[in-house]
Amino acid sequence: MKKICTLCILIFSLSIARMGLAQDMPDVQLGEVVVSATKTEEQTTQVTSSVSIITNKEIEREKAKTVGELLRSVVGLDVTRSGGLGKHTSVYLRGGNSGHTLVMIDGVQVNSPTLGSYDFANLTVDNIERIEIVRGPQSTLYGSDAMAGVINIITKKGTGKTKTSLMFEGGSYKTYRQSAAITSGNEKMNLSVTGAYLETDGISAAKEKLGNHEEDGYDNTTISMRLGAQVAPDIKADISLRYIDAQSDLDAAGMDDPNYEQDSKTLILAGNINHYITNWWESVLKIHSTKN
Repeated sequence: MKKICTLCILIFSLSIARMGLAQDMPDVQLGEVVVSATKTEEQTTQVTSSVSIITNKEIEREKAKTVGELLRSVVGLDVTRSGGLGKHTSVYLRGGNSGHTLVMIDGVQVNSPTLGSYDFANLTVDNIERIEIVRGPQSTLYGSDAMAGVINIITKKGTGKTKTSLMFEGGSYKTYRQSAAITSGNEKMNLSVTGAYLETDGISAAKEKLGNHEEDGYDNTTISMRLGAQVAPDIKADISLRYIDAQSDLDAAGMDDPNYEQDSKTLILAGNINHYITNWWESVLKIHSTKN
């Protein structure tokens, strides 16, 4: 009888102790994961580089129209734009030249092959899931184009049941923005497609007091798509496409010129095939293309 009572008391004590430990034990937070810093998935707390992440929730909250506007809030990064919407937009990371920052969209390098920099003027936030900014030299991973850092822009991946959305906005200077999107995804296939149009009468970049009253208009049509499929138990394919067609009125030598405008057409294509040979060995085939 004594042994039974002792055993009951011991079990009861262990139960109380376990309950106390469970209450005191803090929830384990895995934290955000970043890919750009090491080219593999790493928790931001484990990365030695200075990293900032702009999530989809932050993009929606900021209500920005372009990626350049979003980047203005990032510490250690400066954005300059020579006029209103659609005008040349440069990014300077940690005081480096604009050509010292590597810019990627879904893993595709979009820097100019001649100038080395990237013009953010026509890159809207449509169908963008997150933006990863890695400050500091990353030449050992990405080459000499990443002397100041890396900006990696990742588009949305379709998840869950099929969803459609329509959006329309209007504002000053006869600015209109509209888009339509569809997303869907399961274990075998995922799809995210967005079509967007932005138009504004804009403002004159030339000084109005010198008699320059012509507004510099701008319009932008963007089509973005990302498609993924599990083609075999150990093979996964992913393709993304972004097409931008933009027109912007410009001023010549600081004076209004109604016949001076810039047309820009850009196609960015990325394709990846991942073959998981073993749990620790992954073979990747990448096909990337940028056309201006």
